[in-house]
Amino acid sequence: MPSKVAAEDLLRVIDLCRVVGTRGVDPFQVDVEASLKTLKTHLPNWRLLDELLLDSEALNSLSSIVRLQGEWLKRRASALYIDPVLVELKIRLSSAEDLANDLAESLHPIVRLNQIFSDGLKQAIDYWNRLLPLSERQFDLGVPQPASGGALTLKDLLRLQVLVEEEFEAKMQALLEEARDRTGENGRMDYWDFLCVESFSETVIRAYVTSFLVSEGQLVLQVDPLEERTWLTVPKGGVKIVDQPRSVTTRLSYGEWSRRLK
Repeated sequence: MPSKVAAEDLLRVIDLCRVVGTRGVDPFQVDVEASLKTLKTHLPNWRLLDELLLDSEALNSLSSIVRLQGEWLKRRASALYIDPVLVELKIRLSSAEDLANDLAESLHPIVRLNQIFSDGLKQAIDYWNRLLPLSERQFDLGVPQPASGGALTLKDLLRLQVLVEEEFEAKMQALLEEARDRTGENGRMDYWDFLCVESFSETVIRAYVTSFLVSEGQLVLQVDPLEERTWLTVPKGGVKIVDQPRSVTTRLSYGEWSRRLK
């Protein structure tokens, strides 16, 4: 006959899983492997239906902990969280040459020289020449004076006639079709390879439009902290992905664009 101690072992497993699930504790505090060994040890001793039901409840509780562990990892990865274990693993897997290159790229001198190139200056002049007068862009169109440091939304740009809605939607559809054509067998492509083209201004536009495709769930942005790469995935069947909103920050500068284009 199974002992009372064996039943108490299962009850302890169930209670621990319940506490972790309800209080939001780190699910990795539960030693799932050791708990499964405990269940496996006592399983041959069960004879009564109540004992088997208790064993099933303990197994179900452990499966919920495994699910919580998976969700915990996804949240950390999507938030660009760098776990010390991942950092140590990446260092151990990197060669001396890779570590030297990483060190050289991470150096930030106190003094640096910034300069504007002729192409960038020409683009700036062309941009300002194409803009409507300030009075027409704000007062005649009924757009209030933006506060200092404020951000313009897509609706603001449409009202200011910087963007045309039909052209923007056509650009979104064109980029979406391009993404579908460029995804490989694994259904994903490198985020920066997709954005960077020969023109920096076009690269900026592609990044801006892509952010709307991601927000609408037509493209999925995935960050791999171990490989330090960002991927774009096209949902299968063209079905939009509806998920909880989250913010992912990426930096795009002229220097970054030039480096990735090489």
